[in-house]
Amino acid sequence: MKSIYKLLSMFVVAALVLGSCDEFEDKDSISPVMDESNQAVRFLKANPGIVVIAYNALDFEVTVVRSKDADAISVSLRAVKNAQYFNVPATVEFPKGVDTVVVALSAKEDAPQGSNISLVLELDDNFANPYLSELPYYSATVFIKPPCTLNELKLAITFDGYGSETTWKLTDEEGEEVFKGGPYKDGQASAEEYFCVPDGKYTFTVYDEYGDGLSFPKDGLVSLTLGELVILEAEGDFGASASSTFTMTDGELVLDAGDDEGDE
Repeated sequence: MKSIYKLLSMFVVAALVLGSCDEFEDKDSISPVMDESNQAVRFLKANPGIVVIAYNALDFEVTVVRSKDADAISVSLRAVKNAQYFNVPATVEFPKGVDTVVVALSAKEDAPQGSNISLVLELDDNFANPYLSELPYYSATVFIKPPCTLNELKLAITFDGYGSETTWKLTDEEGEEVFKGGPYKDGQASAEEYFCVPDGKYTFTVYDEYGDGLSFPKDGLVSLTLGELVILEAEGDFGASASSTFTMTDGELVLDAGDDEGDE
């Protein structure tokens, strides 16, 4: 798929070059002029796209900024997706001379635990500047970790750019699937998953459909951990798959010697 993408890109560039020689038409238009009083209120680009909170600690934050630290203003804020699961203030209050505000949010006690919840927030776009890369909209996936009295495993994936090629599964000693996931979206930056499993022997395997691991256009990383203990860490080009077989007993972790990376 990556080779096809590169080839198509070459054809598109060639078509643009050839077309520009004979069929150039000047279609200049004047962009609307922004009012000098516009304060460009928007969500900070560095706000997390994945929010993981515990069932007994439901608070989290997002940051809202403006370009002018002018007079005090009040900007309306609302949740436009899954509003029933979150406590969101009705306004963002900028004091005079302040250009950055941290907004306190929280999930409600009846919000689903152990599954991803999509949250979309929207600021009043009358205060926005549409020419900025930061927008008056914020989208995140919120995961509420339920209580776990067994072994809590954490899977963290940093994608290479092609999340649609990545899948994984966790199987027990009999080869039965306990959990599985993927494929993800192309362009998705990262993903986190949590599993609560009893003692026993398991095998975790991550797959790359293209066969070059997480290596294009940048190196990615897959890690599976039990607390601070690393079960698997696969970075960059690990081939078509990487796996780790391990046993958990009373909080102790033992890794099998036969863990491998590469084609199955």
